Amino acid sequence: MIFNILTVFRELIKPSLKYGVLSKAIKNKNIRVNLFSYSDYLDNNERIDDKQYGGDPGMVIRDHIASKAIKHIKKLNPDTKTIFLSPKGKKLDSTLVNDLSKYKNLSIICGRYEGFDERTIEKHADIEISIGDFIVSGGETPAIILMDSISRMIDGVIGKQESVKNDSLSNSLLKQPVYTRPANIKGKKVPRLLISGNHKKISKFNRDKSLLKTLKEREDLLEEAVISPLERERLKEIKATTIKSSVYLALVHHPIKNIKN
Repeated sequence: MIFNILTVFRELIKPSLKYGVLSKAIKNKNIRVNLFSYSDYLDNNERIDDKQYGGDPGMVIRDHIASKAIKHIKKLNPDTKTIFLSPKGKKLDSTLVNDLSKYKNLSIICGRYEGFDERTIEKHADIEISIGDFIVSGGETPAIILMDSISRMIDGVIGKQESVKNDSLSNSLLKQPVYTRPANIKGKKVPRLLISGNHKKISKFNRDKSLLKTLKEREDLLEEAVISPLERERLKEIKATTIKSSVYLALVHHPIKNIKN
């Protein structure tokens, strides 16, 4: 996998390439990262950004500069897929990460200020991606997140690919709670089954805990999860029982008083 990153500040990206998963992947030649800066495509005394039409505050990256840089990257990488990072884009999730990991060459275009001239996006973007419903100062941090999440899906980057398959959000489920030694911390014990050695029962236990964790914390994920009809029915029963219990407790602590007309 080749990542081409176009950024205002290359120095914000470089430290992330020296440590952890990305560093190891680069060292083992599973990925290559090429860094490009808008400033390399400026003529004398030229600015990267300019004021918005319409009078709103904030500067916009000029099409002339961005297009020159992107065309150069595409010339060097003819088969690249061009990604613009933007809060207006498609929200990043595990399915999208998995789809992107199948490409051999990705160009990630980082915004700054108020973003890009819309005409730049129309001309060059294959896809716009957002890492979430919030705003950060620029596309550099999202670019690092995107590279890290995609790299994990590439064979050889993670020591045991099985650990990737068992991560939270894999198969649209949250991972079950995990534990390590000691087995007893001030009376809080690891579930006995996990140290029983019965791998079949442990697998079932972890699956159940994963389903329950997802139901409690991120029920929306269950819509896309691969779940058996029996599991889905059981989750419905648990949810119904939980709602009934909550209503009962609420009535006990805050009983409804008779209202007289």
